Amino acid sequence: MKGLLTVLLAGLLVHPAMFGATDVSGKWSGFPIYLNLKQDGNTVTGSAGETEDDQIPFQSGRIEDDRITLKFGAMEVNLVVQGDQMSGEVHQGERTMKMVFRRVKPRDPSAPPPAFDAASVKRSPPPVPGKGGSSMKADPGRLTCTNVALKRYLVAAWGLKDYQVSAPDWMNDERYDLTATMPAGTPPHEVLLMLQGLLADRFRLVTHRDTKEMAVYALVVEKNGLKLEPAEGFGGTNISRSPKGTSMRANVSMKSFAGALSGLLDRPVVDRTELTGGFQINLEWAADELRSNPNGNEGTAGDGVPGPTIFSALHQVGLKLESRKAPIEILVVDRAEKVPTEN
Repeated sequence: MKGLLTVLLAGLLVHPAMFGATDVSGKWSGFPIYLNLKQDGNTVTGSAGETEDDQIPFQSGRIEDDRITLKFGAMEVNLVVQGDQMSGEVHQGERTMKMVFRRVKPRDPSAPPPAFDAASVKRSPPPVPGKGGSSMKADPGRLTCTNVALKRYLVAAWGLKDYQVSAPDWMNDERYDLTATMPAGTPPHEVLLMLQGLLADRFRLVTHRDTKEMAVYALVVEKNGLKLEPAEGFGGTNISRSPKGTSMRANVSMKSFAGALSGLLDRPVVDRTELTGGFQINLEWAADELRSNPNGNEGTAGDGVPGPTIFSALHQVGLKLESRKAPIEILVVDRAEKVPTEN
């Protein structure tokens, strides 16, 4: 009997879950970041990204009692775990952002579409000369948008690029203010579904999906191989532009990198590298990069402007843009009203 009691006590000592120890393994979401965590004792590893299927691995994670610290390159996340919720701060340089993450659980397909707890949509007041601007801001439990064109709302809600939305011209000009609340830590994809539903309801919006063949750039690896270092965790993309040119600093996947280039060049960029994981991006190119030949590696900026083109800048890191045709999914607006229904 004494031997059996010793075995049972030893079993309790090696199963900390019996005492309610924190376990963070699994998927977590906190708009606009997804986490996929794996815990081994006090060590936490996993991946992070802006979407559930576009993730960058990281190794620097630690948990002590109910407090967890994760490091993705220049980004550090400090959270307190409370069951299926983690809350705290994200630090990146001098910037600090409050964050709430919730454990992602399978959604009941029979459940009704998610909706905001409360929402207000109204036309923006006339702009004041020298002031204004447009902004979309997401805080834990709240979405605040000011002076935003209706087409931009569609681009954000459906996770598309501007060229993927076919809409009447007035949707580029008519602007609206929007505020909405939802539970803190709502998964990003559910926030977007809520926004889609809100737009459909308030603007009597009707859309359909279609495909359109477009001229694109295919991002591929050159025959001599890639010359990029692995990403130092998930760090997002920082793009700055000036009369002299453009610079990009990022820790991203090739899919995200291609998406960022799509917003800078004269046509969509699709990832055809077949590379996984994340990479450190550090590029600079001249302002008139589009005048060079995309099929040439070492084009000049043209008209006496110094500096590399985007094509030669990519060549230096073992990448290339090839001109191709490809079917691109688009969202077609069939109907939308200019005046939103009352709140």
